Amino acid sequence: MYRDVGEREEKIRRLVDANIIGIFVWDVEGRILEANDAFLHMVGYDRGDLASGRMRWTDLTPAEWRERDERARAELSSTGTVQSYEKEYFRKDGGRVPVLIGGALFEQSGSEGVAFVLDLTERNRAEGALRRANTSSAKSSKRYQASFGQRTPPANRPNSVSACWDYSGMQFEDFLP
Repeated sequence: MYRDVGEREEKIRRLVDANIIGIFVWDVEGRILEANDAFLHMVGYDRGDLASGRMRWTDLTPAEWRERDERARAELSSTGTVQSYEKEYFRKDGGRVPVLIGGALFEQSGSEGVAFVLDLTERNRAEGALRRANTSSAKSSKRYQASFGQRTPPANRPNSVSACWDYSGMQFEDFLP
């Protein structure tokens, strides 16, 4: 039995040390007791900061996210786990990092647990770029339509355009937004 526990602990330690995602051990008073390098890097802290005992997840959380954290605490109290949700943490340099976080208590009525944290910075950056591209595309499309008289009926277009409509078998209205 002890061997099984040791093997299980070794597997968990490999997961934490792999730094695929941020992982930290916390207590209900808000202290971060342990953290892997992925989490420390995410929030801009180092092992010295962690060893000092001054890292608190409650201090890393901006005020506008505290209500959501309270709902997560209630979920932890009732079920022992909290489903993942998005929030932000303050970085040591004062910036913010958007994250997806979920967690679990070690024991149902315990005061310590583990959190799994995924940095959403790149996803949010990609979503922003996509939004900007879509906005730019929509503006270009409107400018293009305006330059050709968006609502001009095909009969009033030059013959080459009318020939294209006839060849395609489509109607002018098929291309309108």
